[in-house]
Amino acid sequence: MKSINLKFGHEKSTSTTPDPLGIVYFLPSKICIDVETALSLVNGKSKEHTFTDYLQISLVVQDAESGLEKLGILKKDAIGAKFIAYSGKTVTHSYKYSRTGTSILLERKSSGWHLTSIKTFNLYQKPPHNQFILTEKQDACAIASLRQKYNIEKVSP
Repeated sequence: MKSINLKFGHEKSTSTTPDPLGIVYFLPSKICIDVETALSLVNGKSKEHTFTDYLQISLVVQDAESGLEKLGILKKDAIGAKFIAYSGKTVTHSYKYSRTGTSILLERKSSGWHLTSIKTFNLYQKPPHNQFILTEKQDACAIASLRQKYNIEKVSP
């Protein structure tokens, strides 16, 4: 799959002329079309528990960006981080069949987050947790940030 740059603010473009009621319509941009086409090709007929549209992916991108901030990783140090996200929600234990879910891989580059991979997976009761894949430098930043939030008390025997 070709990497798709998920630039915020460029996901929709407005039409140049409003309709007679003054309503301005939003037309999907190339980014929206590229993302939704790639999702559709991978998902096939599956729609219920999969990522199917650009809005879902943009929410994952926001989660990834805020997750890096919570880890204490600055934007300048974020390049090279990866984020794996899984679609679907938990279903009851009585639901005994597998469902098709979608997993996506995002990679942080200097220009922003890029969608680099889309795959399907079998989903049972609940999907796996979304997770980061960090570089060693990013890991060190995250650990340093965490250590600023607590103190260690030495207890004498």
